[in-house]
Amino acid sequence: MQYLRRKQIVFGFILVCLCTQLNAQRGEVFQPDHEYEKFWMGISVGGIKSFYEFDRNRAFISRYVPNGQVDSVFYNATPMFNMGLSATLRIKGRLMLRANPMLLLGTPTIAKYYLKNDTNTYKLYGNSSIIHLPIALKYESQRYDFLNYRDMMRHYVFVGGRFDYDFSNSTVTINKSSNLGKGAITKTMLNKMDLGYEMGLGLSFILRYATISPEIKFSYGAFDLKKPSTIANGVPVIFNSVDKITSNYIYFTIHIEN
Repeated sequence: MQYLRRKQIVFGFILVCLCTQLNAQRGEVFQPDHEYEKFWMGISVGGIKSFYEFDRNRAFISRYVPNGQVDSVFYNATPMFNMGLSATLRIKGRLMLRANPMLLLGTPTIAKYYLKNDTNTYKLYGNSSIIHLPIALKYESQRYDFLNYRDMMRHYVFVGGRFDYDFSNSTVTINKSSNLGKGAITKTMLNKMDLGYEMGLGLSFILRYATISPEIKFSYGAFDLKKPSTIANGVPVIFNSVDKITSNYIYFTIHIEN
């Protein structure tokens, strides 16, 4: 009996030691010196939904649309993939300046549209390979506890602008559905360079050796991408009934910083 009790006492003592060690680990504050760092870098990876937005003018009203111009547009968001680097400079306290150059890759954005008194279906193929250069002001909260770990999490918001350059060979093409893949008419219709504004929010998990920050970002084009419509290679003047075409994105990105 004494031998059995001795085993229970030893086992209980080991459990107490383990619980004490776990509590001590949970009481540890990870990366305490990070609050005083002036500059740090990281990598970014994530996914995007991209889509074009068409601003119609008065001519888009059916009875005003001339023959051969767009009188209806149907478009949907398409997925893309983003990867890049991040560099953050602490301005003062919890206010920071962040640059986050990225490469955007994915399937082209596609819009389907119809011309007045034209029975063909046309398709608009868009951005597929883009250099994305954003810069933003970022403001983060103080640290707070998470899952009984001290000062492990914080949230942040940011706002800024972007410059994009599409270096794919064919930014936008126009194709009749009946001729797709059979020598269809192709014409570049959008500018390769774009400017826009962005805003978003995220959470930071401060771990022992790295900080992982999932975030969501909304990006809106500020300038018209549409080139002047002209007749070329048999392609009709189609976008005179559209005032403006802008590129918009929704990002979900995970940042890993040292």
